[in-house]
Amino acid sequence: MSEYQYYHFQALDQPLSQEQMRALRAISTRAEITPTSFINTYNWGDLKANPRELMRQYFDAHVYIANWGSHQFMLKIPRDLIDMDVAQFYCGECFNIYPGTTHVILDFTAPDESGEDDDAMDIGEGWMASLLPLREDIMRGDLRALYVAWLAGVCEDDESDEPPVPPGLSRLSGPLQRLADFVRLDEHLLQAAMQGDTQATLAEPSREEMAAWIATLPHAEKDALLLSLLAADNEARSLAGHLRQRFHRAWRQAHPAPAQTAAQGRRTAGTLWHMGETLAQEEQRRRAAEEARERAERERQAAAQRKQYLASLVAQEPRLWQEVAALLNTTQPTKYDEAVRLLRDLRDVATDRGHIAQWEERLGEFRQRYARKPSLMQRFNKAGFP
Repeated sequence: MSEYQYYHFQALDQPLSQEQMRALRAISTRAEITPTSFINTYNWGDLKANPRELMRQYFDAHVYIANWGSHQFMLKIPRDLIDMDVAQFYCGECFNIYPGTTHVILDFTAPDESGEDDDAMDIGEGWMASLLPLREDIMRGDLRALYVAWLAGVCEDDESDEPPVPPGLSRLSGPLQRLADFVRLDEHLLQAAMQGDTQATLAEPSREEMAAWIATLPHAEKDALLLSLLAADNEARSLAGHLRQRFHRAWRQAHPAPAQTAAQGRRTAGTLWHMGETLAQEEQRRRAAEEARERAERERQAAAQRKQYLASLVAQEPRLWQEVAALLNTTQPTKYDEAVRLLRDLRDVATDRGHIAQWEERLGEFRQRYARKPSLMQRFNKAGFP
C-alpha cells in the first residue's frame, strides 16, 4: 500500500500576502497555494515544516490525514475569544491548547493510529469544509467541540473528573458530528455523555441584541466600517469576522454559558466509559433479539410455504415416482441430482401422511437396482437417505 498524507491549511481572518506565499512556496514546490490556502498531498516524503508553526504565522485552520490512521485538526482563534480557564478543563488525550500572545491554537487529534480506517476516512478532501464552521461556534462560546475531543480520549481506568458538559451536547450539529467521526468518538460513549446535558440548546444572541450593540458604536467608527466595505479594500475581507468577534465577546460577558460557571463535572472519565460499554451491550442484545425474531419469522414463512408446496404434491405422487425412476435410469449426474430433490420432496410428503415406511421400501428397491452406480449411492448417502 502506497503512502498517503494530506495537508490542508486555511487562512480566514487575513489573506496571505505575496511575500508570505513566496515563503510557503519555498517550503513546497508542489503545493497548491492561494491567498487563502495551502494544500498538498504526499505519496512519498513529508512536509518540510512544522504544521503548528505554519498555523502560528499564516493560517487559521489545518487538517491532516495519513493513511496509517493519523488525524489532526487545528484551529487558531483570538485569545480573548475563549475562556482559557474553562478551556483547559477539556485538555486530554485528543485535545490540547497552545497559547500565544494574541491567539491560541486548538489541537484536535484522533486517539488511535491503527491504520484501520475506512477508505472514506483516509481521504483528506472534504474534511476542512465540514469542520471549519466549528471555529465560529467556539468563538461564540460553544465549547461542545472541546468536550467531544476530550471524550474521544477517555479510557476504562481513567478516574479524572469529567469537564463541564456544554449546553446542547445532546443535539450535535453537522460539523460537531463530523468532528466526532474525525476523532473516532465511539457513538455509545457519546450517548452516555449526552445524558449529562441539562440544557438542550446553547443560548444565542437575538437580532435585537445585535442591533442594540451596534447602536453603542461611535458614529465615526461605523462610517469607517461602511467605507471599508464599500471600497472593498484589504481590510474588507476580514471586517465581518472581526466585527462578529467583537460583538460575541461583549455578548458573552453579559451572558456567560452555564458550563463556564461549573468548577468540574459530575462524573469521571472511567464512569462514562463504562456507561458507554453498557449502552453498547444493550444495543447488541437488542440487535440479537431483533435478528432472532426476524430469523424465526423467515423460518415460519418458509415452513408455511413448504407445507403448502408439499400439499400440492399429494395428487402428483404416482407421476413423481415415475419421473424419479426415469431420472435414475440414466447415466447423467445432473439427472441424479434432480431425482434426489424429488425423492426428498416425496419423503416429506410421506412423513406428513404417515407413509414413511412405504417411501423407505421404494427407496430400498432403488438402492438395490442401482447399487452399481457409485455416484448415485454417494448422493443418496449425502442426502441422508436410509
